[in-house]
Amino acid sequence: MIPPPVHAGRWPLDAAGTFGGTRIPAGRRTELLCDPRDSHLLVVVSGVVSVALFQPGGPDYRSCRSGDIMSIPPGCGYSVAADGLDGSTILDVRAPAEQGRPAAVVDHFEVPLSAQQRRVALHRATEAAWPLGDVVRMAQDFHAFDATLYADPSHYRVTRIGPFECVIAVEPVERVVGLDVLDVVAEVMARHGLPVFLEGSQSPLSVKQPCASSDVDLLVAIDDAAQIGVAHRAVADLEALRQLGAVRISTGIVLRPWLRLPNFYSALSVDAAGPDRRWWRASPAERLAEAHRRVSRGLAVIADPDRIGAIQDQTIALMRSTTRGEVREMRLVPRWVGLQRIVLPAGIGTEAA
Repeated sequence: MIPPPVHAGRWPLDAAGTFGGTRIPAGRRTELLCDPRDSHLLVVVSGVVSVALFQPGGPDYRSCRSGDIMSIPPGCGYSVAADGLDGSTILDVRAPAEQGRPAAVVDHFEVPLSAQQRRVALHRATEAAWPLGDVVRMAQDFHAFDATLYADPSHYRVTRIGPFECVIAVEPVERVVGLDVLDVVAEVMARHGLPVFLEGSQSPLSVKQPCASSDVDLLVAIDDAAQIGVAHRAVADLEALRQLGAVRISTGIVLRPWLRLPNFYSALSVDAAGPDRRWWRASPAERLAEAHRRVSRGLAVIADPDRIGAIQDQTIALMRSTTRGEVREMRLVPRWVGLQRIVLPAGIGTEAA
């Protein structure tokens, strides 16, 4: 059985074996290829391709795009066609099995990372996109910038202008949100009975320091659509706090299950009696270790079909409460939109606080 293609964004080509790169012009197909002895990995470097696979059980046809990887077992014939107007580039990776060793097995060993390297790696994990559905989940480089792969996250921001996405240099500044500010926020939220979280660069768990243009990100968490009305009133009260300080407040309404995902690793409860207050007093090493633990936990959620499936189901259930159409595909991306933008039908989420 041939496994489905796996979308992987930028793939680190460090596998054992030999490599061959092929540029396929638009509308052209490669000759029929077949290796009776070794397995192959087809890596789509650019463009969209159609892969024809020929086995005794009959032909099979797959569509793949940039970053997809397809395993071709020994003895399987295959041919690749470029479907896009810009043509395609593929890498055909041959992984020979020698001395009884399975094909495409790579020895690996642990590499010690500095604190700086750990911060970059953690931030990169939260800037990834993830395909969902009946595929093996592998991170896609959401921005496809060298900055997100290598640079200190405190010294750049990714922004958009018109049709362009850009990396701009910034200078980090000190965080301004202390426990006194949290007390004010907690007092406001006590009137609404919904949890609120500080998230983003102002959180002491964030591996990214704030810059001069950073907001204070406050997230109001709900469990279902029935709480959106109360959440809107809570957001209005939080936004009134903008007049109390020089730093802007940016508010969002989120589903509480989303906080289990790696994107939200820095989210800390403002509850005065909650355990998260300790991170304002923790050492940098303790904060980094906790950030690592939270991101790792979030990645484990993504890798577990049952857990990520449950979060998808809760999200779809909320969307069905709106006038939106049927959800046909989903993927997880680092840039999210708060539920305050969802328009609910009359009578939903309007109960009194």
